[in-house]
Amino acid sequence: MTAVSLHRVTVSFDENVAVQDLSVDVQRGAWIGLIGPNGAGKSTLLRAIAGLVAFSGEVALDGRPMSGLPRREVARLVAFVPQKPVTPEGMIVTDYVLMGRTPYIPYLGSESDHDLRIVGDVLDRLDLRPLATRPLGSLSGGELQRVVLARALAQQAPVLLLDEPTSALDVGHQQQVLELVDELRSTHALTVVSAMHDLTLAGQFADDLMLLNGGRAVGTGSARTVLTESAIREHYGATVRVVVGDDGEIVVIPTRRSTPLDEGALGVAATERPSAR
Repeated sequence: MTAVSLHRVTVSFDENVAVQDLSVDVQRGAWIGLIGPNGAGKSTLLRAIAGLVAFSGEVALDGRPMSGLPRREVARLVAFVPQKPVTPEGMIVTDYVLMGRTPYIPYLGSESDHDLRIVGDVLDRLDLRPLATRPLGSLSGGELQRVVLARALAQQAPVLLLDEPTSALDVGHQQQVLELVDELRSTHALTVVSAMHDLTLAGQFADDLMLLNGGRAVGTGSARTVLTESAIREHYGATVRVVVGDDGEIVVIPTRRSTPLDEGALGVAATERPSAR
């Protein structure tokens, strides 16, 4: 069954077209990775699916057009982890994660024991229990990123949208976060759409990739199909080696350009070099 369906979705900001005529169906329980250079339209597409930017075309959630759904219902269907979240510095971690339960708490009501249990479980699974009473403003970038993800997971929406979910995390927490998301996808039929800069991680965790450039989909399919050296050179302007491991996973390795940049390109004159001592 289709969890998210986009039909000819276009997003424009004044005369700038950020996403252009994009159509895709994401099946329930699938993980779709959005990749592409900066400005390709990845974040804007996620925000359109979340109903946070105006668009033309149609987005349907669980077979229902989003245009006909109340905002509270959309929040029960889609959880969004933005790249640059707004986080009140004085709010403590537990209260912030508890905000993920807002779509289920009646107006003028208060959280239930069930809501608190869900929040506690998420804090434990993301190794955040020691930070539970810390103000958000006291956290490191990586800690704050995990807290924002925890709020989204506490929402328990069937569709999870992730915008660069591991950009501030060390290697260990990158694995922890992505493997937890993958586990929830398996056990709860969670549907994931994620924008990721790390092409190797995107290929390892996503079922399929959509390569965006200039707001258009220029490649879709498995990591082996999309992550080719020629495609990365064309759309990223990067030189890489693409290696297939013994387990069949794709690894993208940046390589140095064959011709070094000259000093003029670097904006450094030879006479300005510090002398060797």
